[in-house]
Amino acid sequence: MQGNTPPKNVKALEAALASARATVVSLEAALADPIDRSGDMLGERQTMAQYNVARDGLLRAADRGELELCRGPRNAILVERQEIERWLKSRPHRPRPKSCAAPANTLEEWDQQVETELRALGGRE
Repeated sequence: MQGNTPPKNVKALEAALASARATVVSLEAALADPIDRSGDMLGERQTMAQYNVARDGLLRAADRGELELCRGPRNAILVERQEIERWLKSRPHRPRPKSCAAPANTLEEWDQQVETELRALGGRE
């Protein structure tokens, strides 16, 4: 073995070294970040329980480009907590109109109405 002769695969070794250095830098950054991001991702059940937003609502919002979703293990739908809170705050509050229900019939009125309908079906008045 000669002492001053460079190896034949210098470029390959330099590329491997650069890749290893980049991996070390990203691992050090991940270790230095004290924030635990594991709780930031919510699944369908959590969004339904905490925000009352179901799977269809999430998918429709993502189709409109209003919400960014991720796919998790087994193709599960995941959304970041900050993302869903931002989306919910951006939506204007539109209360549903109150339904004007017809006044409830008394038992006698209902009985008369049913008898009239039955007579009409039976052909006798």
